[in-house]
Amino acid sequence: MALLPVLPLLLAGAAGLEAQRPAGRVVTPRAPAARDTTPVSPELMLTRAFEHEDAGRLDSAVAWYRRLLRTPERLQGLLGLERAYAVQGRRREVVAWADTVLAEAPRDRTAHAVRVRALAAPEDRAALRAALDAWTAVSPRDADPWREAARALLDAGQPAAADSVAEAGVLALGATRGMAAELGQVRARLGRWEAAAQAFREALQQQDWLQESVVYALRATPADRRATTVGALLAPPTAPASRKAASALRLGWGDAAGAWDAIRLLPRGDSTAAAWRAFAEVARRAGAPKVAAEAWVSALEVRPSAPVALDAAEAALEARDAALALDLVELAGRQADTAGTGVRAAVLRTRALAATGRLAEAARTVASLEDRLARRRAAAALAEGQAMAGQLAAAAATADAEGLEVEDDPAAAWVALWRGDLATARRGLAALADGPRSAARAMALLARTRAERAPLTGQAFLALARGDTVAAMLAFSRAAAEVPDAAALLRLEAARLADARRDVAAAMPLWAAIIEADVASPEAAEARLARARAALRRGEGTAARADLEALLLEQPQSALVPQARRELERLAGRVP
Repeated sequence: MALLPVLPLLLAGAAGLEAQRPAGRVVTPRAPAARDTTPVSPELMLTRAFEHEDAGRLDSAVAWYRRLLRTPERLQGLLGLERAYAVQGRRREVVAWADTVLAEAPRDRTAHAVRVRALAAPEDRAALRAALDAWTAVSPRDADPWREAARALLDAGQPAAADSVAEAGVLALGATRGMAAELGQVRARLGRWEAAAQAFREALQQQDWLQESVVYALRATPADRRATTVGALLAPPTAPASRKAASALRLGWGDAAGAWDAIRLLPRGDSTAAAWRAFAEVARRAGAPKVAAEAWVSALEVRPSAPVALDAAEAALEARDAALALDLVELAGRQADTAGTGVRAAVLRTRALAATGRLAEAARTVASLEDRLARRRAAAALAEGQAMAGQLAAAAATADAEGLEVEDDPAAAWVALWRGDLATARRGLAALADGPRSAARAMALLARTRAERAPLTGQAFLALARGDTVAAMLAFSRAAAEVPDAAALLRLEAARLADARRDVAAAMPLWAAIIEADVASPEAAEARLARARAALRRGEGTAARADLEALLLEQPQSALVPQARRELERLAGRVP
């Protein structure tokens, strides 16, 4: 009854609207749009779902994935829903859709796995237990339920819970059948390194493709647990993949010799030779040329090859085993695949001859070469060998005779430096900071001094190139008087060499001279830190603290401040 007074107003409004319509125009009511009933194939549904998901239109993607659940592509739809809901923070909502699939296919592995992954949050622990029970009820002898639950909990940042599930799986199955990799991952996350290695060793017996995952999981093993961890990984029966993983771990920890020990006993064959060659490349880049040469020689014994023999020869030269290098160059010349190795072989032969003191024979090798490129490179090797033998004038003559320019040829630049010709060396070494004998040390000196000649400095660098650290230390120390504007840097080089030999008596006066000359210099900061560490090694805590506190006080902007603070914390016993 209350609505009746309003009706005249509504009717009046309608009449007014009618009056506003153009005269003579007939208004036809719009018919509803016809619904598109064209069937969409599951393949097209999936394509459209992917397109919406890739474009970030997740609500639309969810709609398409839900439609897929009623098609033969229902598992793709379920996995799509899992991804979309995870991005939207609605991960648990996929459980109901997994239940829908399981109602029709109770043993479906994908649906069970989706449900387990969705329930890995701590607040869903009871629901996860129920989901796991439901899966194991239909697959009682299958490791997949336990493995999937352990992975999900591990990914959710719950290693302890993952460990409990993995151990329960082992008990239920009566063995680690199919669970070894998950056990290894869980134990590694919990810091149970030896137990993790034991599980990984079992997994690698059948799943050699897990090798990289094993290395990744165990690489954080603390230094004091590494030997026992690798021992567990190599315990018999030892699969080749376990040896390769142990080798990669040791190489990553800086133990090239131990890494080679881990794989040198692999069964000989083409695949092993390939593994040895790959190892040799990594070992050489890691600064272990002797180990690299051994690995290449072992590969040669399985499959002789000229390029591999030359790789081994180059590594042998870097390891200062010129006799072995010469034998390997000769071996390369007897192989069938020598095409394209002539220039390299000639250069390596010249270097090996020069390094063994057979300079006349090396010179004849250079003279016999007709190829200009080969001759120039071999001449550079000869000049370097002559300089190493102390024949600096002969080295300069060889460089001049073959037209070796310091800007283009590393050997000529180094010969100039060794002769004490700093002006010429400065031009040539500028582009060689990443050379085989890093020029960074030399360039640091040349940038600090305006001197053009410094014979003592040249002698120091030559001794360093020869590997004579005692002679280099003494020469750098004497050269400080020769190049006053770089004296601190030269003394620091001498102190580094002395400290590396644990010759603290020789290093102490050098550190003191650096600090007294310029307490605010970068060299003084390094000298203080090195002197403090030497004092710590000798148990002289008071002296060490004095240097460390002085460094922090006098040079608070130094790049070495974090290291100094850490040493102070160690001294205070707060850091192990």
